[in-house]
Amino acid sequence: MRRSRVLECRMTGFTWSEGLIEDTTFRGCALDLAALRFTRLKRVTFEDCVLRDADFQDGRLEAVRFLDCDLTGAGFLSAGCRKVELRRCTLEDLRGIDGLKGAALEWDAILSLAPTMAAALGIRLLQD
Repeated sequence: MRRSRVLECRMTGFTWSEGLIEDTTFRGCALDLAALRFTRLKRVTFEDCVLRDADFQDGRLEAVRFLDCDLTGAGFLSAGCRKVELRRCTLEDLRGIDGLKGAALEWDAILSLAPTMAAALGIRLLQD
């Protein structure tokens, strides 16, 4: 998929495995349960999209922006991020959070993800 705009559509369960999505904008779309495993995303914007339980496992995300998206339960296991931004997104129950290495997040999002990131690194909380 190249140089496309996908606007206000319902794509629940959308599957695009081992493919390429480039220079594309998804705006106002329902993409929950989307399967984007092993897919290369280059210069892609997701704006105001529902990506609950979306799977980006082993994907390569380059210059990808998530703006005002619901990424609850999304999986990033073994993903690679370069120039990826997540702004004003819901990031609860993420899977494979270490796959977001290299992504840029707002301070509030980093603080809310601190327990998940600590667990991924094997860091334990000391009790008084």
